Amino acid sequence: KRLSKVTVTERGIIPVNVLPRKVNPCTWDRILGYWNDPIDERVPAEDEVPNEFEFSILDGVLTADQKDALHINRVEADTKIQDEKEARKAQLTAKLQPALGLSDLLAAFGDEEVIRANGGAIPATEEEIAKTTALLFGGV
Repeated sequence: KRLSKVTVTERGIIPVNVLPRKVNPCTWDRILGYWNDPIDERVPAEDEVPNEFEFSILDGVLTADQKDALHINRVEADTKIQDEKEARKAQLTAKLQPALGLSDLLAAFGDEEVIRANGGAIPATEEEIAKTTALLFGGV
């Protein structure tokens, strides 16, 4: 934002631009100097005019290099999101597959406990083995 002040003239109250678009170095002493001698309508000096890159920042318009960098960052971000989705999908798929087989459950918990956890029968399908494994290890 450019600093401005208002002055009272014969024509009424008029806003006056105090600072140019570029103040380098931007110190309080320099700003106070502009306050006492505002830029107003005078032609700014060469060091008071932003270059192309600085104008792009002030005006919100990207230079060609900035557009390329933004495009590359966007592609990288999209790739990262896709990779994270695929990793999460693989993680969920791995959770759905039983890590232990029926023989592992029987050896660890015994026949009676496995049958009781499966509702009165030896687990016969992959889904029953997964459900029984979850129940035996404290799941719901």
